[in-house]
Amino acid sequence: MPEYASDTLDLTLSSFWQWDIVSCEEETKEVNTGIPLDSLLQRYEVQPLVSRKSMFHGHMLQVEHRDTLSRAGAGEPVWVFVVLVMLSGLLCLYYKMRKLKPLALMKAAVDGRALDRLVRDCNLNRGVVMLPMGMLLVLAATLPVVRRVAPEAEWWVYVAAATATGLLYVVRNGLMRFLGNVFERRHEVARLITSNYVYHLLEASVLTLGLFLHFYLPLAGTVVLWVLGGLLLVGMVMRMVRSTKIIFTQSNGSSFYLFYYLCTVELIPAVVAFKLFIMQ
Repeated sequence: MPEYASDTLDLTLSSFWQWDIVSCEEETKEVNTGIPLDSLLQRYEVQPLVSRKSMFHGHMLQVEHRDTLSRAGAGEPVWVFVVLVMLSGLLCLYYKMRKLKPLALMKAAVDGRALDRLVRDCNLNRGVVMLPMGMLLVLAATLPVVRRVAPEAEWWVYVAAATATGLLYVVRNGLMRFLGNVFERRHEVARLITSNYVYHLLEASVLTLGLFLHFYLPLAGTVVLWVLGGLLLVGMVMRMVRSTKIIFTQSNGSSFYLFYYLCTVELIPAVVAFKLFIMQ
């Protein structure tokens, strides 16, 4: 009978298919490697807890709120994003319905013949059809003003402000048409209003896209707002130059007075908006 060493596993005690379920009843003994681990790994000494007297003990500024305070939300409310998405959708819908192209609009803003072709091809021969151009600008421009003047305002404040501004816009166009009738320059004033609508649609498109960066790019929101304000100012100057060219196309003694009144109507809303922006 063969002899087995004491340090050799005896494989004859159990079948090979039972090797993985054989339990070891003996306790696992610590293996002595012969190398003291304390000499290799430095022992970590736990420092005793040190308590010091608070510097605010007996101070006039005592703790009033001991509970945890919720973090103030620095993001924009949900309704701002909803308004921007709706504005973007309305812009795309109007471009699609009227078959407008941004390049054609930019050409019409500086060229009279391109403006005539745009009016003819896109069927923009009625004020009701062109009115959404101005309303889109009103909706886009009112949003940053409301957020600046009243940061804690709810969505219904924005709706009220946009409605009031839209009514003033309609009154402004009605006053311009009234002045054209008084000075017998109906055709020139109608062409001027059409030119303004083209500028307003371009400004509404740029402003809507820029407001996404203003509201959701915190590190550059103020810079984007100033850039948008500069673009609107450039657009207003170009509209004034275009209005001067349209009004003074035909020499007439009443043209100067008509241009004076029209400039007053154009500048009053811009001055009010600039004053509100500076106050904030």
